[in-house]
Amino acid sequence: MYKKRAVSRRTCARNIYYNLGMNPLIPLGALLVGIVLIIFGLIKRGSANEYKAIPCSPITGLRDEERAFITGTATSPVHTRAPVSGESCVFYLEVVDRVHRDHGGRSGSMGHNHKSRVSEKAYGGFFKDGSGSALVVPHYGTLDLNKPETVKDDSLIDTDGSMTRTESVINEGETVTVLGRPRPLSDFMRYMRGNSGLDIPAAFLEQLLKLEAGEEGSSMMCFFGQGVEKVSDVAHADYVAGTANSASFLLKLGAALAVSGAGFFLYLLKAAAPDTSGL
Repeated sequence: MYKKRAVSRRTCARNIYYNLGMNPLIPLGALLVGIVLIIFGLIKRGSANEYKAIPCSPITGLRDEERAFITGTATSPVHTRAPVSGESCVFYLEVVDRVHRDHGGRSGSMGHNHKSRVSEKAYGGFFKDGSGSALVVPHYGTLDLNKPETVKDDSLIDTDGSMTRTESVINEGETVTVLGRPRPLSDFMRYMRGNSGLDIPAAFLEQLLKLEAGEEGSSMMCFFGQGVEKVSDVAHADYVAGTANSASFLLKLGAALAVSGAGFFLYLLKAAAPDTSGL
């Protein structure tokens, strides 16, 4: 009776094995994805711990090239129109991608679509809190926004050569948190004059020249170039807590996938092993 029960369990395991196409790649894939998520979770947890140690400074307390957070309200005397939505805003990032179709070699094959980056354009305005103003000029890779992006496609179907435009904005009066190493306005003006690829609207440039010539500009700090690391649309405390929560979620999900994938893989190996119970 015991022997019959053992064979029944092995038969059940074999059925599962065959139903999965005799392919152990499924649980192995879950294991690998879990490991990748754990790695990303550890990196994000490291960032969260690092952020907790960085002070959130009032703008008047900023020091030249000293890493700090600032948080407050986004505002600017010069606004721009976001290129996709047409919203009036003080920050925007527009990314343009082109769709390419890889046609299959066989007749009637649909092929696959992939996208290539055409352009990335960021616009930064002024950032202000209760103690003063700081200039923030973000670039691609620095915006870390929670609000949904606005997406515009050239066509309803991704055809070869069609364009996709994706836009992220921060509007006047919204909360902004910035992480970076600020430098004086005079350094930014030298950077701007030596960087022909920097896109500064004429009205914005006029305002910067007035600040440079005036007393206010002598004390203004600026986040630009490699000195701006993150620009978020949430308050400082929420940004740090959100980073920590995201790390925790990735670690938990990764651990669950890794453990279940490894366990099921071992189960399939056992099911595929020769039955020696009758020997």
